[in-house]
Amino acid sequence: GRAVAKHAFFAVRGQSVLYFPYLSFPIDGQRHSGFLSPKVQFDRNNGFTFRLPYYFNLAPNMDATLGVGVMSKRGFIFDGELRYLNEWQNSILNLEYIPEDRQKNDEKRWSLFFNQNLTFSDRLSGAILYQKISDDDYLKDLDDTIGLLSKTNLERYASLTYNDEYVSASIRFQDFQIIDKEAIRRKPYSRLPQIAVASHQTYGLLEYGVSAEFTRFITELGKNDTRAKGGDRFDVKPYMRLNLENSWGFFRPEIAFRYTDYSIDHRKNPRNDPERFHRSMPIFSVDTGLFFERDLELKSLFGGGEYVQTLEPRLFYLYVPYRTQSHIPMFDTSLYSPSYSALFNTTNFTGADRQNDANQVTTALTTRFINANSGVEKLRLSAGQIQYFEKNRIRLGDDLSEEEANKNRSEWFMEGEFEVIPKLYTNLTWQWSPKKSKTTKTTFDLRYQPEQDKILNLGYRYTRNDGNPDNTINQIDLSGFWELDEKWSLIGRYNHSLNNNQMIDTMAGFQYDTCCVRVQAITRYYRDTPQAKE
Repeated sequence: GRAVAKHAFFAVRGQSVLYFPYLSFPIDGQRHSGFLSPKVQFDRNNGFTFRLPYYFNLAPNMDATLGVGVMSKRGFIFDGELRYLNEWQNSILNLEYIPEDRQKNDEKRWSLFFNQNLTFSDRLSGAILYQKISDDDYLKDLDDTIGLLSKTNLERYASLTYNDEYVSASIRFQDFQIIDKEAIRRKPYSRLPQIAVASHQTYGLLEYGVSAEFTRFITELGKNDTRAKGGDRFDVKPYMRLNLENSWGFFRPEIAFRYTDYSIDHRKNPRNDPERFHRSMPIFSVDTGLFFERDLELKSLFGGGEYVQTLEPRLFYLYVPYRTQSHIPMFDTSLYSPSYSALFNTTNFTGADRQNDANQVTTALTTRFINANSGVEKLRLSAGQIQYFEKNRIRLGDDLSEEEANKNRSEWFMEGEFEVIPKLYTNLTWQWSPKKSKTTKTTFDLRYQPEQDKILNLGYRYTRNDGNPDNTINQIDLSGFWELDEKWSLIGRYNHSLNNNQMIDTMAGFQYDTCCVRVQAITRYYRDTPQAKE
């Protein structure tokens, strides 16, 4: 099942680029232990890198790869990977080790990655993720070679999940290693553990259920960190919804009650906030809308043909009474990103540490163009705005007073998707402030994909920052991957800041890919501080 080649050359368009005095390789399609193709790389950070991996075919459901390499600017590097698979679990372990890094005062540097997915039954599953690196600069220096998931923090968790037709339940232990201490100045709270249960039932037109969560939060506080050291939070929300709908409209009133109980462990408490307290409030909403449609015969738009155009007005009323929340620590809560879909949320916050007060109505309108024969949606445009009958006072920090809360209506939100011509798609979002009569945020994306391995993207991003105009985002982004033939492909990206009239990130290169060899040559130039004017 193996073949041997002596004095072998690897040629690209007739030019020899690699020479092998001896090669032994499988020819029967089966897995074999042996050396894999060497990995060769050159970059400014590490210099010339050569890695030679050896593959171990340990068992039908288990294998390993061990590699030794050298980086001209750093020294020797060793890496290994172990994979194991059976009927109920899939595991992968990656290790990387540098005994003496010449660029880091001959320090020992290493990284560890372990991921395991478990399936005990159709309803019970689990997962484990553990990641750790020796120092904060490891990912930046080594270019994330073993696939760690983030360059600002590394998440570690273990979870167990149960799901059936009516109930879902989970328990999770979660922690983080902070990598970028400039982006994340305070260590997030660990969840040790988080237990969540949710149930949903239907009885005719009536839907009802409950969601509940208990979480124990713990963190490490810095010298001047006045946050709570940790605490217990229990949050429960039963709800009931009447679902009335037919072909021309829908009407869905819903009533819920949210109760949240806290037990706080304060290390410092300059404001004398309570250690044990709770928050409770009803949440009432009504979501209603109508569907109008008409038949159209288009001559050229969307390629012509028979179409159905819809007009869908929608109203969403929300009432939540005000409850003071300035004393509640911020364990894991943040604001939802403003968007058209967020206009119909019953809360503005992720996490249970804040629940906004509300007496408001959302008015929205959507129109669609649908091909009458295929049912394919060719265009969708939506626009909406919130009118406030009472001003919202809850925010991420301390509550606002009635005098400080002065918003009468939200910004206008618009979003759309449509197919310009076959294989050319676009989507856009737009936010407009009636108070300032200015655009506050807009995005535009154009994607052309005639084939699976041919794609071009053009994007535009604008986000106004009146508090610090230098941080206003105003950028264009062009990227693509284009397969020239079965072996050769082009890769590129260009990101440009219109604010400062300067390039932020540029990448260009090519890829050569055959059955057994892949070669990528890429050059990249980027700025660490895109806002800099020099």
